[in-house]
Amino acid sequence: MNVIRWISLFLIAMCNPAVAEETVQVAAAPTMAAAIEQTQFITEIKPNPKAQYYMFFYTASWCSPCRAVMPKIIAEYPRMKANDYMEIIVISFDDDVSAAQSYLSKSGAPFAALMNNSAEPSKLPGCVTDVSSIPHIVIVD
Repeated sequence: MNVIRWISLFLIAMCNPAVAEETVQVAAAPTMAAAIEQTQFITEIKPNPKAQYYMFFYTASWCSPCRAVMPKIIAEYPRMKANDYMEIIVISFDDDVSAAQSYLSKSGAPFAALMNNSAEPSKLPGCVTDVSSIPHIVIVD
């Protein structure tokens, strides 16, 4: 993982073509495939370990901007996933697993998910745990 791109989901949700970006260098980490194998997801769906990019989508069931943008992300997911291009992993800020699972199930989200308040997200290279506001997206190459 050489570069993490921080992208403001708020701008995407507002359909603004200008997207704020910040590039940060990160240290070498285990491969994403190995990390995915060692991570306990709260969903039966597991992320594609062969994807070229990974999008960490920080969200919660109680967050109305998150709920507003989720259908847009779900609609774009087939194009992102095609040819192992990008995989989406949800990082839930819900207080408990059942609330997160219910939110994902009701929205029809076909993504793997983790709880932000667990140790699991830190196992994935590029997945940050100090996100201060949601919705938020981090894309890792």
